[in-house]
Formats: sequence, structure tokens, C-alpha cells
Amino acid sequence: MSAKDPFFAIWRILSIQVAVLVLFAAIIVMYFGYMEARSVLLGGLTGFLPNLYFAFRMSAARGKPAKQIVRAFYSGESIKLFITVGLFILVFQVPELKVVSLFAGYIVVLLVFWYGLLIRDRE
Repeated sequence: MSAKDPFFAIWRILSIQVAVLVLFAAIIVMYFGYMEARSVLLGGLTGFLPNLYFAFRMSAARGKPAKQIVRAFYSGESIKLFITVGLFILVFQVPELKVVSLFAGYIVVLLVFWYGLLIRDRE
């Protein structure tokens, strides 16, 4: 996979998402404690795991006819939404969950994704 490959950019963004999430959780644990950091990680994973699924789904459609790629995109996006909802349902079962931290982790992961796409368009 080369730097000019569009899928390289997606995998790079996913890697940066994980790095930023871990860094953010480390900062949170230093200032606010374990429970807050755990909630940040759970929120970040709730955003990251569906993106990872979608990236694998689109990678599998690589090189196929346009109709199959579009079908993979729409079905992948639909399943990604269901995975996200399912993960939120599971995460809200965790005892002593810090909701603000959960959504902070989720938002950080999403912001990295959108920022990465914006930068990619400028390259």
C-alpha cells in the first residue's frame, strides 16, 4: 500500500484515531482519574470500531465494479450505524460510566476522522 493509494489514507486516519484516543485517555487519567479515562476509552472505541468495520468493508470492495462498490458503501454505512447503536447500548450498561467523558472520547475520534479527511483533500 503506497502513500498515493486512497486506502492508505483511510488506514493512516484510523491509526491516528487510535493514537489520539490513547493520548487523550492518558491525559484524562492524569487529571481526572481512572473512571473518567475508562469512559473516554469506551466512547472512543464506540466511534473507532464501526469506522474500522467500514474500512475493512470498503477495502474488500476494492477493484470491483462500481455497482458493487456503491452497494458495499451503502450496506457498510448502514451496518456501521447499527454497530454504533449496539456499542452505545452495551457501553451504557457499564457501571459508574461517566457520560460526559464517554461522549468526549467519541467526539475526539470523530473529529480526528473528519479532520483527516479535510487534510487529505488538500494534499
